[in-house]
Amino acid sequence: MSSGSAETWTFRETGGCQQPLRYGTSQSRTDSTIACVVTVVFGILLVVAVESHEVWYSSAETFHNLERHQRDELMRKMIPTTLLMFTCLAAVLYSMVSVPAINAVEAKTKVKTTSSQKDFKDFCEISKGRWIGEVIWITDWPGFGKKGDKVTAYTDFAVGEGGNVMTGRFYAGPGSGTILVHYDARTRQIWERAISSGGNVWNHLVYKHDGDWHVQTTGSTSDGKKISGHSIRSFTDKGKTQRWSGTWTIDGKKLDPLRDVFRRLDD
Repeated sequence: MSSGSAETWTFRETGGCQQPLRYGTSQSRTDSTIACVVTVVFGILLVVAVESHEVWYSSAETFHNLERHQRDELMRKMIPTTLLMFTCLAAVLYSMVSVPAINAVEAKTKVKTTSSQKDFKDFCEISKGRWIGEVIWITDWPGFGKKGDKVTAYTDFAVGEGGNVMTGRFYAGPGSGTILVHYDARTRQIWERAISSGGNVWNHLVYKHDGDWHVQTTGSTSDGKKISGHSIRSFTDKGKTQRWSGTWTIDGKKLDPLRDVFRRLDD
């Protein structure tokens, strides 16, 4: 359980990966619509270009028979129109090339949230034991304290059931919480479930990314408001210090940044 938060990301499940919705299904539909519009516009401009070419070709003989001042006047009228037409064609071609390229870059931003049994054991190994922490409440937590209060917290984690689960207790001020961490072999995901004495519930999806443990959070407050967010747990000092950073939201409202630090009490 945490007092805090995480970067505010909205994710969707994509076959073992989680991906920001801005790259999700709604974005794909938008890209398809853009592609259709671009195709139609390109077709219209192509027809205009062909017809313009025919006008120029059929008028070639009469053009040369015009007086010089008449030719100059005609050119002043036709050149801007022609330049505008080819500028539009260039813009359309650029859009057709750039949209697929952008989508290809976005596809690389998918975050893998699946884990192995070994990842689960590694997470338990680095998280188990007794910890003391300096916690700053990022919002008013019923049964714990007010936003901005700085308190001392204690956690105690132990691995059990043949290494298949890690259970923990959390104490901070007048409040407490119970935590259960397990591995889902079907989805290949590490889940941490936390329930506080204040009635709040957190579901933490834990995965390792770029050397740190990331936590994608969903849950609810005791009065039914939605909790969501993303945080990072960084372990330093050979696993003796644990820092939490990130941002949570409650019903879409961004909370203060998470800035909790825990230090291991046992060896």
